[in-house]
Amino acid sequence: MDHKRIAEEIINIVGGRKNIVSVSYCASRVTLILWNNDRYSHESAEKSDFIKGVFFSSGQLNIILGNDTAHSVYDELAAMGIKPAEVRAHRKSAGGLSKIRRFAETAADISSPFIPLMSTAGIFLGIAEGLAAVCPGMGDSKISQLIHLICLVPYIAFPILLCISGAELFGTAKYMGAIVGVITVILSYKILPDNFGYKDVRLNIIQGIIGVWLISRIDKKLKLPGAVHMLAASFLELLAAGIALICITEPLFRFIEAEMMRITEYIIRLPLGTSSFIVGAVYTPLSLMGFRHIFCISEANMLSSTGLNTLMPVISAADIAQGAAALGFAVKTNSTFYSFRAFPASVSAFLGVQEPAVLGVNIRLPFVFASGIIGGAVGGFVSSVLGVEALDCSAAGIFGVFLTSDYYFQYIIAMTAAFITAFTLSWLFADNR
Repeated sequence: MDHKRIAEEIINIVGGRKNIVSVSYCASRVTLILWNNDRYSHESAEKSDFIKGVFFSSGQLNIILGNDTAHSVYDELAAMGIKPAEVRAHRKSAGGLSKIRRFAETAADISSPFIPLMSTAGIFLGIAEGLAAVCPGMGDSKISQLIHLICLVPYIAFPILLCISGAELFGTAKYMGAIVGVITVILSYKILPDNFGYKDVRLNIIQGIIGVWLISRIDKKLKLPGAVHMLAASFLELLAAGIALICITEPLFRFIEAEMMRITEYIIRLPLGTSSFIVGAVYTPLSLMGFRHIFCISEANMLSSTGLNTLMPVISAADIAQGAAALGFAVKTNSTFYSFRAFPASVSAFLGVQEPAVLGVNIRLPFVFASGIIGGAVGGFVSSVLGVEALDCSAAGIFGVFLTSDYYFQYIIAMTAAFITAFTLSWLFADNR
């Protein structure tokens, strides 16, 4: 069987090589993510002598070829330059990409497979927290707690999912990525022994990617005799990753975290809406870097000292702005790849969970991401000028209005300002190619 011919036929059926984002395979089929699903020709697929079935799942095109064919066709597609996302993420174009942009692309590629799951979980998590804010007694019910727990699972397991996907992207074993993910979860949830010295550490995307990348590099460089390699390679790779995460990156991030805490406390005291403008702008980038809890600590300090929280409306504005930016681009773009992810991810952000919108759409598109940052800054500034204060920090986004006591109308104005600013900028200026 001519597998190269089948690969070329698939490329023609889906609208050409430039319409393919990435390709993967399983036992009997190849799975393609397309920029525009409308360019796929179902009639051509039905006429093919090699394709045994075609279906879409979660916006991805699955082409059934048979157990003896799928892997070989995948290899042919890979040889034609349509391999996994790591080729796109790490390839230097003629003009070149900045290191920050390449890292952002890598983070987006690693997160892409489970963005639909996180979007759905984020929506239900936002609804559950919002209903608990509206009806405080509801949050204590067994059903509400069960729903809340189930919705939290994808976010609790996020480090493991991230590292498994990263292992696939960097070309190393998935089980090694899973183990690194478990290490980062242990760090994140503070269950190391008290005498270890780093009991209160936390995970961020950067550390997870560093751990998996390091394992992949060692795996490719480490050359040992056959039996010794099988026996010792995995242990040595995990040992190196563990040392790097616990003894190098974690102390570094703890130092940065301490400095960020001091800077944040200074910024919060700035007058005339300046503090809220800055926090609204930097909240999302700092959250991606793993420093979200800095703002949680500041909120807790405010509530304990004054009983009022002026940061919650600003954080809500940042969430809503990122959702609006993703939505603005989705309305404009012709790409099925982006619009499929953007609409549910936007709803999740409007309910206070911005990760699906940021990782699934915005971080790939610099101006869309920047539109969300600007929208968050504007919404935070308006919130400060109008004097919006919350009584708690348990909910954010749309449902946050129920925590603002006498500031319902002002809260709505601030969130509307964030939405309109981010949506308009994203729709007007984002690149639609």
